[in-house]
Amino acid sequence: MGNKPVVEPWQSDCMTYVKRIWRYPSLCLLCLVIQSHNRVYAEEFRTGSFSIELPAHEVFDDAEAQKFDHFLSRDKLITWEVHVPENYQPERAAGVLTYISPTRSGVIPQDWKPLISERNLIWVGANRTGNGQPIEKRSTYAVLGAELISEMYMVDRERIYVTGFSGGGRMASMVVLEFPELFKGAIFICGVNFWIEKPRQMELTKRNRYVFLTGTNDFNYQDTRNVYSRFRKAGIPNIKFLGITGMGHRLPTARRYGQAIAYLDAE
Repeated sequence: MGNKPVVEPWQSDCMTYVKRIWRYPSLCLLCLVIQSHNRVYAEEFRTGSFSIELPAHEVFDDAEAQKFDHFLSRDKLITWEVHVPENYQPERAAGVLTYISPTRSGVIPQDWKPLISERNLIWVGANRTGNGQPIEKRSTYAVLGAELISEMYMVDRERIYVTGFSGGGRMASMVVLEFPELFKGAIFICGVNFWIEKPRQMELTKRNRYVFLTGTNDFNYQDTRNVYSRFRKAGIPNIKFLGITGMGHRLPTARRYGQAIAYLDAE
């Protein structure tokens, strides 16, 4: 793909939208909704892998729902795939790893589960938010997923991260730059975009940590290196490039992914 950055068809207007959604009062309403669900999970501290479903009409009131009606009907179920380590303990606040998938499924890769437990992280990935879905849907569900877990479990808000693969990595790079107060770090796997305009909270952006993870056989390898260089030239200090020899356009092994998480945790 040469040195030319890959630009998704929706990239040109995504930042305008993402700036807008976080200011919607309806997103704050989710906290009230989740608190009622929290009473169920707070006593059980449910662990393992499971799905969470919330009807859209419980998340957004009618007035706010109209702003999303081009991708979300009132009766639509919003679904996240969650994995909570079996050794989760509320007195040891966990981090949150929010995954943006390029496919229909937000489920955690099976061989990453031991790593997530070792790193004391809770995984959350929205379903039906893959490539081709509206940009506003993907970004909204990612933000809501992180807040959902934060309300249901004891969470270390300094360890709320966002990650994604391929088109999901590009999505993660946009979301983390617009919401640096929520996501304190990100791992971009085989896909990342540079910002269209300077992040509105540049100082917070500079405090957070970012990993650019790709393989030497990935068709996005050079593009990822270029965006990494642009981050460095822009004065973002806490960045790491992980180029895995021989890896193509695919998810890394748990060991390699663990190296990326360790960097976010400042180890």
